[in-house]
Amino acid sequence: MVYENRLSKLHQIFVPTKSNPGTLSYELISQFNYFKNTFNILKGDVLQNDFEGIKGKYIYDGENLTELDYSIDELGSGSDILLGIIDVPINFWNNTINHNLIIWCDLSQFELKNIINIKTYTSDIYSIDINGPINLDCYIATITYQNKNYAIIYNDLEYIKKKEIYEKFNDDIKKYNLNEYCDEYNIHEDNILIMFGIEY
Repeated sequence: MVYENRLSKLHQIFVPTKSNPGTLSYELISQFNYFKNTFNILKGDVLQNDFEGIKGKYIYDGENLTELDYSIDELGSGSDILLGIIDVPINFWNNTINHNLIIWCDLSQFELKNIINIKTYTSDIYSIDINGPINLDCYIATITYQNKNYAIIYNDLEYIKKKEIYEKFNDDIKKYNLNEYCDEYNIHEDNILIMFGIEY
């Protein structure tokens, strides 16, 4: 694991640019080495250019600044330069990215154990069209990495077999009482991931 206990840190700067917010500018890149040395930026840290407002965030990949992942929406989320569980804790972006619950993971190498069906999941969060709430028949399973247990809540096994975007445990899923399951398999609340494969 690249960082076992460290979370991403936010470094704020102010650099006027001529580029659209969220797009790496010549002005920012040209001054980056100064900022990197001044702030002691490490891989996975986030640089916030206050001149650009909410979209002025960039991730340091260990060598260069990279843009956030905008595949979900215009607010952006953490990228796949660091993978949850394997590289960093799944709450790695908690203090730096607006969509801090979202993290990339690759669970294809893990064996799913203790699989049980949990009741149909209904959520307005994923109903981004006019069809109303989405009903998903979903499951919970455990994986183990470096002697630590994680729970994965999912509805489609095929999405577990490839690198995908996961969502950290949140209030929306707490209506399902998972305490008994987590107690039985020694899973902390911070180590629960959600992956719903939904085709629109």
